[in-house]
Amino acid sequence: MKRELKVFISILVVSLMVSGVIGSGTTFQSDLMEEKDDEPNNDISSSPDIANVPTLQMNTSWRYNHEYWYNDTSSDEYMHIVEKMNYTVSEIGTYHYNGTDYYCYNISIDIDIIDGDGYMNGSSIEVDGGSGHGYIWKKVSDLGPVKEYTHRYIDATAEGFYQVDIWLNSTRASQPVVENYDYPMNLDEEFWSNTTLITQTHNKYDAGTLGSDESWSNGTSDTTQFNKIDPSRVNVDVPAGSFDAFYINKTISGDSEGIQKRWYNSSVRSFVKEYGNTTSGNSSYDWIKKLEYYDVATSSNSQDIEPNEERIGKNVTISGRFPDHPNSDVTIKIPEGAKPTSTWNTTTDGDGYYSKEITVPLATDNTPTLIDWSSNGFVATVDSAPKKDYVVSTLTIQPQLKDIQLEKGWQFISLPLEPVQKDISAVLNDPDHGISGSYDKVFHFDSNESKFKEWKSFQPESERSSHYNSLTKINRSEGYWIHMLSNDNLTIEGVPVFDQNITLHPGWNMVGYAVSEELTAGDTLPSEVTKVAIYNSSREYNLEYVSDLSSLTMKPREGYLVYNSASDDVIWRVS
Repeated sequence: MKRELKVFISILVVSLMVSGVIGSGTTFQSDLMEEKDDEPNNDISSSPDIANVPTLQMNTSWRYNHEYWYNDTSSDEYMHIVEKMNYTVSEIGTYHYNGTDYYCYNISIDIDIIDGDGYMNGSSIEVDGGSGHGYIWKKVSDLGPVKEYTHRYIDATAEGFYQVDIWLNSTRASQPVVENYDYPMNLDEEFWSNTTLITQTHNKYDAGTLGSDESWSNGTSDTTQFNKIDPSRVNVDVPAGSFDAFYINKTISGDSEGIQKRWYNSSVRSFVKEYGNTTSGNSSYDWIKKLEYYDVATSSNSQDIEPNEERIGKNVTISGRFPDHPNSDVTIKIPEGAKPTSTWNTTTDGDGYYSKEITVPLATDNTPTLIDWSSNGFVATVDSAPKKDYVVSTLTIQPQLKDIQLEKGWQFISLPLEPVQKDISAVLNDPDHGISGSYDKVFHFDSNESKFKEWKSFQPESERSSHYNSLTKINRSEGYWIHMLSNDNLTIEGVPVFDQNITLHPGWNMVGYAVSEELTAGDTLPSEVTKVAIYNSSREYNLEYVSDLSSLTMKPREGYLVYNSASDDVIWRVS
């Protein structure tokens, strides 16, 4: 009996955690409960082809039915649970987790466990009811899940006679915090995320005179989630009504394997239906969720970004209206992860309109796609009412493009950006930005003391390329000799680096100049550097040696040999 109850608890925990995989939008659970024709269908118009990150208001709420099954084919064990889950936006503010501040919605959870049944090792189990509560913190800018907590109490009967009280607590977070869905969502789009799920569980049961048990566990699991949006929208019927929805297939791989099928609707600002299945060995988990009721608050606030896709360093205009706040101060921000700045200030006019031109900053997300590098939510708030009057809109950010002018002969270069693509062949032979056919050799001197100091090379046309091509990666911190067969222009697609540590080993180091402005060598290099070799085509080996570092101006796109006179490694702090 005791073993059966422990198995029952473990199945409940795993099933709840699998079927409750945190998604984007707002992740809510549903089941196959009875239809309710009298529930409102608050239809809000939306673009037929694009779903932008939704702006959620305080007290917005959803109710979902959640039904799931566990099966073990090796022992004919199964478990079936039915519950309702109510979600409400209860707070908007900063949430501090794992050393980082996130600007979040706090979505409170109320759980009503309806019934369930199971069969474990010859014993039947009936779930008589129960309740629960919890919360989900989700980023306002992209609805990336930061942390989720749920507590459940389950009232059950084992073997038709024994009363059992069960308590389940689970906490889950992801590092890095990912956008499981890449807003704005487009039809026929693909995107994915890689993260480590961090889980904690605390479980307890009490079967009276038959005994009790209590357990704690912590775990991590690496997961990759690949998503594909169907090329056309579909109609889906759930108890809350009939909805025109984005149909999204997700494939989960890594430490767990499975699929999710979701139907997202912009008017609901969440998913209206979800089906999922995962397998592990002889065990399988299936679940279905359906929307039963929702109350999505509307707002007259608005915001647009023109253009809605741009490269880092370019300008865009953010404009909108807060009709209830004429002549008011407004703050526009990317809440997390943007440099060099993520906050801008403006004011509304007498009719509540505002407009602000900004320079697109470096801002990354953790949901890459095949068509963009980063999508980030810009949040505009009225300073006097930031939790009531605010709006979110999404800008798709692309890497910068910077050119390196190359002349025939030897050139000593560095990269003006950290390239998005690290493979040297992909960078130099890019069909749109590369210099294929205009060069034949690239060299870099590796001064790392932990291995034999050596020259590394890349020779794309060499008959012995497998022997000569020891240089496989390219980055901004290194310098490179390149031999040009003709004049050409190399365009680097990448991102600026604002803070970087470059290790200088004892002796000569071949480095790039990873600073955007010109500085004298004496001002930027560590004091342990006593001389620098620079490119000079009139000197032997194309090198000129400089000892007076105050007389040497270092420039972006140029490579350098710097001499560390110390007996140990020295860190060159670049900022």
